[in-house]
Amino acid sequence: MPMTVLTYEAYKPENQTLMEELIRQFNDIKFYKSYLVSVRVRVDQPLGMKTYEHLCGGTILNRHKILTAAHCFYFTNVAGNSTRIPQEMIYIMQDSENLFEYENAFVVEATRVDIHPKYVTRDFTNDLAIVTTSKAFFIGDTVHLPSRSTAIRDIGIISGYGRLYQRGPFSGFALHAFVVIGDCIEMNISYTNQPTFCAMDYEHEGEGVCEGGFGGGLLSPHFEVIGVLSKGSVCASQGQPGIYTEVYSHKMWIENVLWDFVVTLQLDIPSSLASLHNASYRYAYDKFLNINKSSDGCSSCTKRSTSRHGLHLIASNKMKYARAKYRSMEDNSGI
Repeated sequence: MPMTVLTYEAYKPENQTLMEELIRQFNDIKFYKSYLVSVRVRVDQPLGMKTYEHLCGGTILNRHKILTAAHCFYFTNVAGNSTRIPQEMIYIMQDSENLFEYENAFVVEATRVDIHPKYVTRDFTNDLAIVTTSKAFFIGDTVHLPSRSTAIRDIGIISGYGRLYQRGPFSGFALHAFVVIGDCIEMNISYTNQPTFCAMDYEHEGEGVCEGGFGGGLLSPHFEVIGVLSKGSVCASQGQPGIYTEVYSHKMWIENVLWDFVVTLQLDIPSSLASLHNASYRYAYDKFLNINKSSDGCSSCTKRSTSRHGLHLIASNKMKYARAKYRSMEDNSGI
């Protein structure tokens, strides 16, 4: 079915004042540096040299976990067959002003890549993956998982290192687009029954996001990651919104992967000890997830931001306490 060009008017935000305030606040700070990463593949060069080529964007969920798109980890040959990139070739780069400079960046290898179990390479259904890293990331303010599903005319921010135009060079610096969410049903029939949504660039009247930006997280005004940019998007095409995999619809799977380390711990420590650790950590994490739940109208978002930040710090401290408590139990039990 051919794609339908959707009008920019259909993607105007309901609350234009909120959108303009979001743009102003985001441009005042480099908040993206606390969550945006570059997902890379190691390329072995002659004479033992190695380079790390950019594949996709990604979003830091916690100190060891990155949310990105599943299609980033597959190469497709001329025959249309997909081959999985070996996990040991995957690296993550954080905190770089320039995509092509490594000196001041934090580059860490992946120890595990979880592809969504129902991902379909043919049409990018459930296009999500979570990368676990060997070393912890440096994070200040963090993004959160969404507290509700997305709705038409919601607004958000997408950041990444996409190509400047179709088959063009990658941007050396992070690019950002402020978008308005719409409906994919009229755009492409293959996406009708998938947990996806579309979003159009607000400032540039509907230009799409290009390759390299795929895998990047779409953030709400509450800095919840509500979508992940999928490969089905059309690069920099006027009137063709980007296609995003909805995070809320996959929240249970994401949380299961985030909590998988607790299951691993339970293999090596007494069940009673694991239960204590699980309970204290779960309490802190649940509190952390519920911080940003608020009314859809968002008329007092700015006023609530200070109190939300305070709660964020409280929850973060409780999580630190849970970790310290567990380490103390480890020491006392001789594990």
